[in-house]
Amino acid sequence: MPLVHTITLLGLAALHVPQAPRGGAAYDVAPAPGTIHLAQGPSSGGPGKSRAYKFIDAKGSAVYTNRVQKYRRDPRYVEVNFDYKPVVVPQWYKKPSARAVVAPEEIMQLIESNARRYNVDTHLIHAVIKLESAFDARAVSKAGARGLMQLMPGTAAEMGVRDIFDPAQNIAGGTQYLSKLLELFKGDLRLAAAAYNAGPGRVKQYGGVPPFKETQAYVRNVLALRDDLAGLEGSEKLTRIAAATPSSSAASKTAFEKEPYIVYFRSGLTQPAERVAFHSPKYYITYNNRTYILGKELVDKVVKRQ
Repeated sequence: MPLVHTITLLGLAALHVPQAPRGGAAYDVAPAPGTIHLAQGPSSGGPGKSRAYKFIDAKGSAVYTNRVQKYRRDPRYVEVNFDYKPVVVPQWYKKPSARAVVAPEEIMQLIESNARRYNVDTHLIHAVIKLESAFDARAVSKAGARGLMQLMPGTAAEMGVRDIFDPAQNIAGGTQYLSKLLELFKGDLRLAAAAYNAGPGRVKQYGGVPPFKETQAYVRNVLALRDDLAGLEGSEKLTRIAAATPSSSAASKTAFEKEPYIVYFRSGLTQPAERVAFHSPKYYITYNNRTYILGKELVDKVVKRQ
């Protein structure tokens, strides 16, 4: 029976989440309600090492473990280890005021600089922004994704994004995530685009583009728009961005009605969650078939609905 760690939530209901023993013990974490599976034997990283590695099986189920060699040798699992770096904002960039709109020329420069930094096709980034937000820097989806490339707060926190609506930080974060997907799927644009929409777990689960109408249409549209943009000159691309960019911007509000948990980040952002587990010093926050591993210093509180 796993040990239980209780987190007091500022006068709200306490959230009970499993906690593994400290001291470098080996562990396997399967993000599911109320469970953390502790492996027997030494950890791969040695005493005091607590880094979590993520593996996905053929059904798309995720396991987080520090017994990395065991799972790398097991053909039933594929490693999905996104080691994010803090986003970098160009020195020339000046963050706009809350309601100001970034000029199309600056958006183009941000796309190009991040394309070079993360080795991602500029036309692919442009296409993803167009389909994700229509170049609305304050866009918020029903699922809580935000900004030009529709970053989820959990992903943004992993990358050190402080202002998810800032175009420079959002494009840097979205492009880095896209680069990790391209690396994971060995440069396959179809699978990377599908993973951006539905999550890499779903792509692994179905062994290709998932059979969801939304995802299949998304992949077709991203690739078609990318090919279309590749045939345009620089001035024509700017015209496309200018035509798509809203003349004013104000963030919409999102209500999370169904998920049992709401995670409040120290950055001020919130994210719904289907499951939350805590393995010191990390939170495992699962939402929409994706699990975010976040240091406890990034999380302000977790609220469980009554």
